[in-house]
Amino acid sequence: MSVTITPTNWTIRAGPEHTKYGEPYELVATVLSPHPEEAWIIGACCALSMRDATEIEQRLRGMGFRVVRWQRVRDGEMRVRRRRLNDLPSV
Repeated sequence: MSVTITPTNWTIRAGPEHTKYGEPYELVATVLSPHPEEAWIIGACCALSMRDATEIEQRLRGMGFRVVRWQRVRDGEMRVRRRRLNDLPSV
Protein backbone atom coordinates (compact mmCIF):
# COMPACT_ATOMS: atom_id res chain seq x y z
CA MET A 1 0.00 0.00 0.00
CA SER A 2 1.11 3.55 -0.74
CA VAL A 3 -0.05 6.48 1.43
CA THR A 4 0.06 10.25 1.01
CA ILE A 5 -1.05 12.84 3.54
CA THR A 6 -1.87 16.31 2.25
CA PRO A 7 -2.37 19.25 4.62
CA THR A 8 -5.56 21.14 3.74
CA ASN A 9 -5.92 23.64 6.58
CA TRP A 10 -3.76 25.94 8.70
CA THR A 11 -4.22 28.52 11.45
CA ILE A 12 -2.91 32.07 11.10
CA ARG A 13 -1.92 33.88 14.29
CA ALA A 14 -0.54 37.42 14.14
CA GLY A 15 0.18 40.40 16.37
CA PRO A 16 2.83 42.98 17.19
CA GLU A 17 4.50 40.70 19.76
CA HIS A 18 3.91 37.44 17.92
CA THR A 19 6.89 35.82 16.18
CA LYS A 20 6.37 32.12 16.95
CA TYR A 21 3.80 29.67 18.26
CA GLY A 22 3.03 30.22 21.94
CA GLU A 23 3.57 33.98 21.93
CA PRO A 24 0.69 36.50 22.32
CA TYR A 25 -1.40 37.24 19.23
CA GLU A 26 -4.29 39.55 18.33
CA LEU A 27 -5.52 38.00 15.08
CA VAL A 28 -6.50 34.44 14.36
CA ALA A 29 -7.95 33.07 11.11
CA THR A 30 -8.32 29.73 9.37
CA VAL A 31 -6.81 28.92 5.98
CA LEU A 32 -8.43 26.17 3.93
CA SER A 33 -7.06 24.74 0.71
CA PRO A 34 -9.85 23.08 -1.26
CA HIS A 35 -7.71 23.32 -4.41
CA PRO A 36 -3.93 22.78 -4.57
CA GLU A 37 -3.11 26.36 -5.63
CA GLU A 38 -5.93 28.26 -3.87
CA ALA A 39 -6.10 29.36 -0.23
CA TRP A 40 -9.38 30.41 1.41
CA ILE A 41 -9.06 32.62 4.47
CA ILE A 42 -12.11 32.39 6.73
CA GLY A 43 -13.09 33.09 10.33
CA ALA A 44 -10.78 36.03 11.04
CA CYS A 45 -11.46 37.31 14.54
CA CYS A 46 -10.77 41.00 13.93
CA ALA A 47 -10.12 43.65 11.29
CA LEU A 48 -6.90 43.33 9.34
CA SER A 49 -4.64 46.13 8.11
CA MET A 50 -3.60 46.16 4.45
CA ARG A 51 0.00 45.63 5.58
CA ASP A 52 -0.94 42.49 7.52
CA ALA A 53 -3.09 41.19 4.64
CA THR A 54 -0.19 41.71 2.22
CA GLU A 55 2.22 39.86 4.51
CA ILE A 56 -0.22 36.94 4.80
CA GLU A 57 -0.60 36.86 1.00
CA GLN A 58 3.18 36.93 0.52
CA ARG A 59 3.63 34.01 2.90
CA LEU A 60 0.90 32.03 1.16
CA ARG A 61 2.58 32.70 -2.19
CA GLY A 62 5.83 31.42 -0.70
CA MET A 63 3.95 28.20 0.15
CA GLY A 64 3.00 27.79 -3.52
CA PHE A 65 -0.50 29.28 -3.56
CA ARG A 66 -1.45 31.33 -6.62
CA VAL A 67 -4.86 32.60 -5.51
CA VAL A 68 -6.22 33.75 -2.16
CA ARG A 69 -9.91 34.03 -1.38
CA TRP A 70 -10.79 36.22 1.59
CA GLN A 71 -14.23 35.37 2.96
CA ARG A 72 -16.09 37.45 5.50
CA VAL A 73 -19.64 37.66 6.80
CA ARG A 74 -20.73 41.17 7.73
CA ASP A 75 -24.28 42.18 8.66
CA GLY A 76 -25.46 38.72 7.63
CA GLU A 77 -24.04 39.03 4.11
CA MET A 78 -21.12 36.96 2.86
CA ARG A 79 -18.46 38.99 1.10
CA VAL A 80 -15.73 37.34 -0.92
CA ARG A 81 -12.60 38.93 -2.35
CA ARG A 82 -10.48 36.79 -4.66
CA ARG A 83 -6.96 37.87 -5.54
CA ARG A 84 -4.24 36.40 -7.75
CA LEU A 85 -0.86 36.31 -6.04
CA ASN A 86 1.33 36.29 -9.17
CA ASP A 87 2.62 39.85 -8.75
CA LEU A 88 3.51 39.67 -5.06
CA PRO A 89 7.13 39.19 -4.01
CA SER A 90 7.74 36.12 -1.85
CA VAL A 91 9.05 36.47 1.70
